[in-house]
Amino acid sequence: MLLPLVYVQVSDGFPICRFFLFVAVVKTSATVAYKKLGKDTYFKFNMVFFRLKFCMTPFFFVTGRFLIKNMCNFTAAMSFWIGFSGLCFVRLYEGGLTGLVRRYPEVGAGMFAMNDSFVRKMKRQILFIINPISGTGRKRTIPSDIVQYLDHSHFDYEIKFTERAGHATELAHEAARCGVNVVCAVGGDGTVNEVARAVVHTETALAIIPCGSGNGLARHLQIPQNPRRAIEIINRDVVHCLDYGKINGQPFFCTCGMGFDAFVSMKFANSGRRGLVQYARNTIGVGFSYKGDTYTIESEQGTETVDAFLIACANASQYGNNAYIAPAASMKDGLMDVVIMQPINPIEGAQVLLQMFTKTLLNNSHVRMLKSKRVRITRRSGGAVHLDGEPLMMGNEIEVEMVPHSFNVIVNPDAHSKRHNYLQDMAERIGDLFRTEYAPVREEHQEEDSFNLERFVKAGDECYESALDEVRNGHKRTHWMWYIFPQMSGLGMSAASRHYGISGAAEAEAFLAHPILGQRLYEITEALLALDRACSAHEVFGSPDDLKLQSCMTLFSSISEEGNVFERILSRYFDGQPCFRTLQLLYGKAEKEPV
Repeated sequence: MLLPLVYVQVSDGFPICRFFLFVAVVKTSATVAYKKLGKDTYFKFNMVFFRLKFCMTPFFFVTGRFLIKNMCNFTAAMSFWIGFSGLCFVRLYEGGLTGLVRRYPEVGAGMFAMNDSFVRKMKRQILFIINPISGTGRKRTIPSDIVQYLDHSHFDYEIKFTERAGHATELAHEAARCGVNVVCAVGGDGTVNEVARAVVHTETALAIIPCGSGNGLARHLQIPQNPRRAIEIINRDVVHCLDYGKINGQPFFCTCGMGFDAFVSMKFANSGRRGLVQYARNTIGVGFSYKGDTYTIESEQGTETVDAFLIACANASQYGNNAYIAPAASMKDGLMDVVIMQPINPIEGAQVLLQMFTKTLLNNSHVRMLKSKRVRITRRSGGAVHLDGEPLMMGNEIEVEMVPHSFNVIVNPDAHSKRHNYLQDMAERIGDLFRTEYAPVREEHQEEDSFNLERFVKAGDECYESALDEVRNGHKRTHWMWYIFPQMSGLGMSAASRHYGISGAAEAEAFLAHPILGQRLYEITEALLALDRACSAHEVFGSPDDLKLQSCMTLFSSISEEGNVFERILSRYFDGQPCFRTLQLLYGKAEKEPV
C-alpha cells in the first residue's frame, strides 16, 4: 500500500528516474504477490524486466555517475538509486539466475544469445583427472561416459590425463587456483588422495568416479561403483564440507595407521597385483609370523602404553572393499576413531576378518576404540605406516590430527535415506572377492579365443624360456619383442607388428586372463623389475625395443588395477611416462595427447 505513495513523493526528478522507479515498484509488488501469482506467471513477469535490466546496465552506471557528481536534484538522485536497487536485487526466480538457467536452459540460451561467455560463466566448471596407466579396465570407457551422461546444461567439463606420480595433485591444485568448481578423481584411493590434498581449504569440491581395487572413501560416501551412476551423483551436485586428517603433516581422507595393516599395505604395494584376493593372500601370508609392537598413546583421554597388533586412525569407516575398521566413524564430527587391536592368534584373526566385513569389529574383546581430535603415538623404532592404503616409512614418533570441515565433497544425497540392503551388500562383497586382474577369464573361455591368442602361444613356445633368460641376464640378444611384450596394432609397419598387434583393450584383457600368456607376461615383467637398478631400458633392450617395452607396459597398465607391476616398470625405467601414442590408440583420441 505504501509503494505508490513513495513513488509519488520522489517522482519529481528526471523522467528516466521516474521510469525506473516505476519498474522497481511493479517488480517489488510482484515479488510480494509471488504466492498469488504462481511460479509460471512470476517467471514470465521476470523475463520481461530481466531483458530490460540487462540491456540498460551500461546506462545505469553512466546516469548514476552523472547524478552523484552534480547532485543537481536530490530527489532525482534518490529516485535513481531506489529504482536501480529495485532492479538489481529483486529475486528473479527460486535459486536466483543460476536456478533459472538450470530449470529453463532453452530460455537462458535465448536470453544470453548476445553474450555467450556470460552463459558459460553461469555453468559450473568441472575437471576430470584420469590416471590412464592405472585402475580397472572399465576406466577406458570413462571419457565416453562423461560425454554421454554428464549434465551439460549444468557443467562445462574438461578431461585431463596424468603423466606421472603426483601429477594429479598438480592438475587439481592449478584447477582450484583458477576457480574450477569441481575436480573429479577418476581412479582408486591413491588417485583420490592426490586430488583431494590439492583442494583442501579451497572452494573447489572433490568428486569421485571410483575405479580402484579398494575405493575406501567412495564406499564410505556410498558413491556408486558403476561409472554411469557415479556421474549421476555428480549431476545432482550436492556438496558437503567434511573433515580430513594429517599424519606427520601428510593428509589422509579415509584411514591411516601403523602395525599389521601398514605392514600388509607395504607387501600389497610391492606385489604388483590388486584386488581383494591378493590382499587376502598378503594378509594370510604374513599374519602367522607378524608380531605386534609396544606403543605409547597420548590423547585427550590421557596417556597409556599398550601392546598392539595394529593402531588405526579412522576419519571414514573402512579401509576399502567394505572392510570396516571403524563402523561408526563420521567425517563431520571433527574427531577420529582410534582403533587399537591387541595381539591375536590366527584363529582369532579369522574372527576379526569376519567381523570387519559385518561391521561388528568393535564387539571383539581384543579391540577397543577411543575418539580424539589429536593423538601422539610413540613406538620403539621407525617403520611402515599407511595413509589411505598407500605405504610409506616414518620415524618412531607419529602425530595424527583432524582438520574439521576443511574440504568440499560431492556426496550421495541418498546415502542414508534408504534402508540398508544386507543381501545386496553381501552380493557386492562376494563380487569383490572374485574381482581381480584375471576377471575376464570366464568371458575369454566363452569366446573360444575370438582374438586368436593361440598365435602368441605358438610363438612363445619356441622362444619364451630363452627370452626370460636374456631379461634375467640384463641383455636382449634375439628377436621376440612383439609376441613376448605385445603392443597396440598400428604402432609398427613390419609384418610382425601387423600379425601380433593387439587390437584394443578387450584383446589385452583376454591376453592377461589367458592361463599361459598372462602368467608369462607377469613372470618376465617381474624378472625385469628385479634387475639391478643401475640398468636402463635402453641398456637391456636397445633401440627401438626400449620404446616397444614402454608401449607394452602402458597398454597393460591401462587395463590393470592401480599399483600394478606394469605401472612400476614405467615408474622405474621411464620416469612414470606412458607411451602417449599407445594411449591415443587405446582411447580412440589420436588427435590430442593427454595433458
